[in-house]
Amino acid sequence: MTSPAPWASPGALLPLLTKPITMTTNIKITNITCNACVKLSLSALQGLPGVSSAVVDKNGGAAIESKSEIAWDKIKSALAAVGKNAALV
Repeated sequence: MTSPAPWASPGALLPLLTKPITMTTNIKITNITCNACVKLSLSALQGLPGVSSAVVDKNGGAAIESKSEIAWDKIKSALAAVGKNAALV
């Protein structure tokens, strides 16, 4: 007799159901010119409600992780407040 597939046991899906779901939004910040720009942009993104983490690189690439979608206009406004422009990737 063969054993049932691992996914067939009642508890097999529990880790999938309890793991928090996150969304990642990738953007390009078009006017990053120095390390201070990176820090300002990072601070602006991390200050958005719902952001669980954010990264910004020196080439203007950025990723924002959140539990739910963050409106594009809120991202653009937060960056505009520190003098930065952005585009969705």
